Amino acid sequence: MKHADLISLPDVVTDEGKLRTANVLLTALKHMFRFVLMRDLVPRNPLDTVSRRDVGGTPVERNRMLKESEIRQIAKLLPGSGLPPRINFGVWLTLATGARAGKLLGTAWADSTASADELLAAVERSGSKLGFVDLDRGTWNWPETRNQRDHTIHLGAFAAVLFRCLLRAAESVRC
Repeated sequence: MKHADLISLPDVVTDEGKLRTANVLLTALKHMFRFVLMRDLVPRNPLDTVSRRDVGGTPVERNRMLKESEIRQIAKLLPGSGLPPRINFGVWLTLATGARAGKLLGTAWADSTASADELLAAVERSGSKLGFVDLDRGTWNWPETRNQRDHTIHLGAFAAVLFRCLLRAAESVRC
């Protein structure tokens, strides 16, 4: 496959106006070539010189809020989705706090009975960072983030209720 063939793949998506998808595709292709390059399956990465600027451009941050009708639709469809209750709570917590789903994976209770080593091992398996929910204080804190600073979300009443429901669900499923 030639360089021109490879660069034409994201171009097809760009031509459809899907700039973010084109950037994601470029990233995936670059990762794939790094993988095969490390295994000496190709002599070099033909996409090393291609950047997002060449494909989909600089990502544009969007500021979109769900419409009330969309929230009502989620509320209507989620209970019948067949997803476990803790996933349902996770969807609502993501909406209530704006936190990424990965943050939920690394969350522990501030008064957890698990040891720090057990918590860290569980979080490492999930690929997340360790964060703590303190329902008494109404906070969700991550002591370590990508920008090397603590980050705390002060939980609103809805998010606090969801975390309490999630805690009850977790306690009933303990192994």
